[in-house]
Amino acid sequence: MKREQIYTWLVGYLAPALLWAGLALKLISVSHRLECCGAFPAERWVMTATFAMVLLLAVATLRLRPIGRLLAAVALNVLITLLVVSDLVHAHFFGDPASVSELIDAWQLPSVFPSIVAALETSHLWLFADILIAMAVAVPGTRLGWSSGGRGAPRWLRWSATVLALGLAAPALGLAVRDPDHVFEFAIGRRQVVAAVGLGGYHLYDIVTHVRYRLLSRWSVADSDVKSAAERLRRHTAGPPQSLALWGAARGANLIVVQAESLQAFPIDLEIDGRPVMPNLRALARESVSAGRFFDQTAEGGTSDAAFAALQSLHPLAVGAVATRYPTNHYYGLPSILKEHGYDTLAAMGASGEFWNIRQLVESLGFAHACLDCPALHGLRFGQGLADGDFFRDVIPELRALREPFFSFLITVSNHHPYEVPEELTPFPLGGLANTLLGRYLQSVHYFDQSLGEFLRALADSGLLDRSVLVVFGDHHAWGLDWPWPPELQHLLGLQPALPIRQWEITRRLPFVIRLPRGQAAGVRSRASGHLDVAPTLLTLLGIEAGNTVMLGTGVFDDRPSLVVFRDGGFVADGSYLLTEDEAGAAAGCYDAASGHRIDCTRFEMARREAGDELKLSDLILRGDMIPTLRAKLRTPGQQALPAIDTK
Repeated sequence: MKREQIYTWLVGYLAPALLWAGLALKLISVSHRLECCGAFPAERWVMTATFAMVLLLAVATLRLRPIGRLLAAVALNVLITLLVVSDLVHAHFFGDPASVSELIDAWQLPSVFPSIVAALETSHLWLFADILIAMAVAVPGTRLGWSSGGRGAPRWLRWSATVLALGLAAPALGLAVRDPDHVFEFAIGRRQVVAAVGLGGYHLYDIVTHVRYRLLSRWSVADSDVKSAAERLRRHTAGPPQSLALWGAARGANLIVVQAESLQAFPIDLEIDGRPVMPNLRALARESVSAGRFFDQTAEGGTSDAAFAALQSLHPLAVGAVATRYPTNHYYGLPSILKEHGYDTLAAMGASGEFWNIRQLVESLGFAHACLDCPALHGLRFGQGLADGDFFRDVIPELRALREPFFSFLITVSNHHPYEVPEELTPFPLGGLANTLLGRYLQSVHYFDQSLGEFLRALADSGLLDRSVLVVFGDHHAWGLDWPWPPELQHLLGLQPALPIRQWEITRRLPFVIRLPRGQAAGVRSRASGHLDVAPTLLTLLGIEAGNTVMLGTGVFDDRPSLVVFRDGGFVADGSYLLTEDEAGAAAGCYDAASGHRIDCTRFEMARREAGDELKLSDLILRGDMIPTLRAKLRTPGQQALPAIDTK
């Protein structure tokens, strides 16, 4: 065989073939790692869709000369492998792969760089092994001195590969056209798309969807959409709110809401060697109305999702964050309602208002004042921003300067992954848990608890505590839904490995504590609830009826059956859980909340459709900016006309 033929074979065919094969195997392997949903979707074409996509990429390089073909294969393999690693890191935190729509928030990556580094694993390096093997094969060929010689692949090979790729792609394309079980419906989670067509197919679908939305801008909303949405909201708010328990129990009181970063429910009653981890929040909970089954309903937007869902009572987006995709919508949530009822309103946070575009979000939600990392807040900084102790200290004068009654929404930031609090602020002894991720988290929540205790004392000294409703709730889970749990946590909490749903419960459950003036009506409410129920609950306590609000939550005092819907279509209902995806150690399926055992999902089909309808309605409201239109539709005869909306 001539030198040029050897060169062409090694550099132009064998080495690129190894690269394309390695890429396909990586995509298939990670697709299976990220797929979900038990028996749904019914059709799965991961292998054929992946090989089709990789083969089409390879065909695009066959016109190049051998060295160009090799370099193109290397470049594409490296880029796609980096995308795969980013998908794994993203799934580590959020439970699903990344989306092109998140590029708008890429500037925030430096602020969470320590968390990204912590999520990287040594096993990720193996994803680059095929590149090294292919280069080792190509090196002898390049040494033959023909790096600029050779020609493109023959036409018959290009056409044969193209026909084969299209044949392999046909089942996935047919699935996209027929869309059984709504695989590609906008409300469905990304891992379900991965389960159907693989990681490569998901990213292609994601790019097409994103470009389509950008070209078409907002969705056009048909009259039938408005009519059906208004009718659903009427049914949702049916019945006189005055019949609810504790209606108007805190009428006219101030409202102070603390949204606590990464605060889960389990540390509140946890003790280490007889010492409570969170004594102040535990004491506060005992003189408060507490939601014993409050679940995390956030998605990718994390902190901003929690703020939006709690204040506007609509779902976050499946892809991206409301705060960055729809910051200029015309909202009418808790801040706007209270402002119309004479409340002064303030949003405050110890981090930059540009983080998750919080500044524009709170402005659109109707807050009159915002102190987001403003000059009034100063002191020690670590992690995401101002230390919680200094934040609470400096926000007291801001509260006292407000006209009463007031509503203040305070966002803490210290308790953020990877939970690295300065040693001088963490005196809590942890024994064998020291220097573990769980130990750092417990030290971090203990520091938040100390800071909260000082805040409570300052409120009491100023007289504000007993003139106010004080609320503390967690913004989102501390452990990623797809993370391996800290191994010490299962032993610490005494969980049974045979009941993985308990691990899921711990991950999803957050605190929601409401102290009424003078600690009245304290007790635990067992009704399942989530972030969407925060605003309706507080409006009930303040005795404010807003019949034309566009909210999907019901509140913890509602006596109707609860349905807490998660962004992926799963839900909590009637003492049972339905998981559409594998999460936090629990497999997709249905579970009895009391026993923790798997149960048949057949009886939840109606609830599953209702959950899907709720997500679709929420998305439609956001994408069509429908709140003003729906408020006009929901206004009852004789009700005062709505104020004009400033569209400038």
